[in-house]
Amino acid sequence: MLIRVKKLISGMKNLGKKIIDYILRLTIPCVIASATVAWVYLETKPRIDLEEQRRLLLARKEVLPQAVRFEEKSISEKEIYVQGYDLNDKPIGKIAETRKRGYAALIKILVGVDDFNRVTKVKILDEMETPGLGAKIKEEKFLKQFPGKTIEELKLKKNKGTIDAVTGATISSRAVIDAVREGLSKFTNPSSFLLLPQREKVGLRDKEVVK
Repeated sequence: MLIRVKKLISGMKNLGKKIIDYILRLTIPCVIASATVAWVYLETKPRIDLEEQRRLLLARKEVLPQAVRFEEKSISEKEIYVQGYDLNDKPIGKIAETRKRGYAALIKILVGVDDFNRVTKVKILDEMETPGLGAKIKEEKFLKQFPGKTIEELKLKKNKGTIDAVTGATISSRAVIDAVREGLSKFTNPSSFLLLPQREKVGLRDKEVVK
């Protein structure tokens, strides 16, 4: 009986050692992998942020090409717009970023607006529409219809507007139109910009980020 107890105790000790060994074999690689991922993230994040900032500036310059500097300002506590400035540091148009649900997902766009509340250009920042159909909203054939348009003109032609929908992608086309209209609507009421706190300046000149 005593021998059996000793064997049982010895077996439990061996089992305990094996369990600890297994835990260490699994835990140590996980810790090393996690530390490596964290290090890579910390090392690359500043470069990723800078590249994202560069892409955003290029997109802003694309929709408001006359501007050389951009500055974020407030419409409300939750809404901002971007003011563009020319070489003489005079206001030269505004930019709004809007999102609307398309056929597959949210469509994120940038809308340039001149001082007469007309579209200067539209840039699709992000979309996940159907390739070959809704994804054609990014093509020049569709987007070239927007420059110069006022909010009243921004409707599909079948709704007595001026925009032709992408063939087979009415939902995606309408989402872009609605997003552009929403962007323009931010600037149709001048009182919206009165007595609102100015946000931190984030505009950068070309030479600082475009290389």
